[in-house]
Amino acid sequence: MILADSHVHLDFPDFGQDLAQVLHRARAGGVDYFNVIGTRLKQVAELNQLKQEIAGSITSLGIHPHHAAEEPTSESYIQQAVEACQAHAVGETGLDFHYDFSPRPIQEEVFRYHLRVAQRLNLPVVIHTREAEERTRMIVEEEGLPAAGGVLHCFTGSESMAQWAMEQGLHISFSGVLTFRTGEDLRRIAANLPLERILLETDAPYLAPIPHRGKRNEPSFLVHTAKTLAQVRQISLDQVATATTDNFLRLFRVAGNSMTGDKGTLAYAIGDALYLNISRGQSRKSWLGWPHW
Repeated sequence: MILADSHVHLDFPDFGQDLAQVLHRARAGGVDYFNVIGTRLKQVAELNQLKQEIAGSITSLGIHPHHAAEEPTSESYIQQAVEACQAHAVGETGLDFHYDFSPRPIQEEVFRYHLRVAQRLNLPVVIHTREAEERTRMIVEEEGLPAAGGVLHCFTGSESMAQWAMEQGLHISFSGVLTFRTGEDLRRIAANLPLERILLETDAPYLAPIPHRGKRNEPSFLVHTAKTLAQVRQISLDQVATATTDNFLRLFRVAGNSMTGDKGTLAYAIGDALYLNISRGQSRKSWLGWPHW
């Protein structure tokens, strides 16, 4: 079993004292891939260092909506930071109207900048949206998405938001919230989404799944979210691991065990199987016929 943690904050001070042990537990639990998310543009050097030190890791870089008002920014400033980081995705970026740590107009302006940079660089975009579904949809529809697509991370939204994401060609990522007692509606959504559009994440150090709720989250706990997804979809844990890791490699264009050099992954190994990536040039419209809603 090989799992991919599509959204983790290993650069946070929460892991400053025991990162090696955290990674050891992750590997022992089958987590071989990590998308380390930068939430401030000034993190470039730190993220680059982690990427060198952690096998199987990629980075995404952006300005979290909480920090949107902390420093003057522009499209060119964001693009320069993303390129310096050699990031695999732009973000996390988006809107958080729950905490409103940054004024909403500034959040929206910075979100638009990220979408434009993602299109220009043709990188996937990692979207944070909390209590801001209507405005998130409006901005995405006005600005457009990169051809590389993107993901709604730590999804806790409505059924209509999930359907909209499928229509836009986005992926949806589930965190430990999927395991919570209050997550019944979320589990119903997860049961009906196309499996090829689902990712798993910890969002560590936050949102530890049951049975670790209330503790610092870490990548080794990802298996609990994977087990819950397997249960609600009535498939095996291995099927969930294979599919979500495949989705991770395809969305973020991770070479892994690539057979195609730097032109993008067309074939790679997961476990004992060889997977062919035949969807990179596929039109978003071909995803719209999903039968579950």
